[in-house]
Amino acid sequence: MSNIPRARELVSQVIQRIDDKNLKQKLINALGMMTREKYIRNAHPVHQLITERMKRRVHRLNSNLNLTQTDIARKVGLRNAGRVSEILNEKR
Repeated sequence: MSNIPRARELVSQVIQRIDDKNLKQKLINALGMMTREKYIRNAHPVHQLITERMKRRVHRLNSNLNLTQTDIARKVGLRNAGRVSEILNEKR
């Protein structure tokens, strides 16, 4: 079974004891290959911001039993009826 953190520790200990600069640099490079690169999100979030005014309007429109969540979303200017559901269930 692999144990990368332990391997990094052992290689670091060996690097400290080596005088050969060429070999030391090779071990330092190998040590760098034993780490994960930081996760970078490529796509920007596209969530529509929901204002307090929108929330109040959604609740007011919801009192009209003839409107669906899709209808409410259209009237308020939301792209997704799921956002109406989130507002009504107090998840937003």
